[in-house]
Amino acid sequence: MGEVLTLASRDVGDVESTWRQFVPSAALQRVDPRTFAFSWTSAATPGFSIVKYQLNASVQSAIEPDGQLMACRVASRGAWVGTPRGELAAGLPWLALEGPTSARWHTRADVRAFVFDRAPAEEEARCLSGDDRFTLRASTTSAAPIDRDLAAHWERVFQHVAGSSFVPGLTSSCGRAARRGRNVGKFIYEGGIRAEFDDRVLTHLQVAIGTKLRRNEPFYFTWHGDISTGGGRTTVWVHAAANLVFTYYGGRPARINRTWLEALMRTANSPVGLQVVAEPPDDGGSEVLG
Repeated sequence: MGEVLTLASRDVGDVESTWRQFVPSAALQRVDPRTFAFSWTSAATPGFSIVKYQLNASVQSAIEPDGQLMACRVASRGAWVGTPRGELAAGLPWLALEGPTSARWHTRADVRAFVFDRAPAEEEARCLSGDDRFTLRASTTSAAPIDRDLAAHWERVFQHVAGSSFVPGLTSSCGRAARRGRNVGKFIYEGGIRAEFDDRVLTHLQVAIGTKLRRNEPFYFTWHGDISTGGGRTTVWVHAAANLVFTYYGGRPARINRTWLEALMRTANSPVGLQVVAEPPDDGGSEVLG
């Protein structure tokens, strides 16, 4: 789904600069850098983005959407979220629509959010409601969920959308332009079926596939097409006699994230088979693939 961005960093500046790609008003007001670590995954399409990140640090932050609305949840013990209209339950999903929203937490938070451009969101809401005068305004829209059952449903919806969205490396003609020169390689199955992946993604796939085949363990490999070309899903049966080609854009050897490789192997060992998953932070066991 759209353009997928993954990032793991210990640079405080990366948090604010990354968030501002999606919510230009995002600002970090105070950060304790002593235990700082940042892990981000997002997927963006025109008018809509889905974001999740983990931030290890004591933080105070603020947003003030302009022409946007954001449905967000901050999962952190002792977190606080508030607006000029009052305090919100940080552990439940809340809505940032107009005016400033501030948040703070200590030690660590897992943040999940949907970010919408307001105009197309209102147009979609009018179509669904049949009310041509429907608007999303702070004066008529509650920033808090109606009840905990709906809050739990929001979490299920987020996990469902995230599961189909956070598939890095897939590109389209518009995706390639948006990547601004990122290295895109090709996986070719039996001389005909092709898929484009980021070189880094492709390298990890090659290692996972090679490991399975050396063990004489055939398996399914499934990937999702880009939404701009109709989406869809392709599954191939990978076995020792299959003709597989991995073509890389760049010539530099890639550094293998062992944590990511293990996650890919877990999917390959499942009945569903190998699927691309978002890259987790490297736990320090990386090595260069020559």
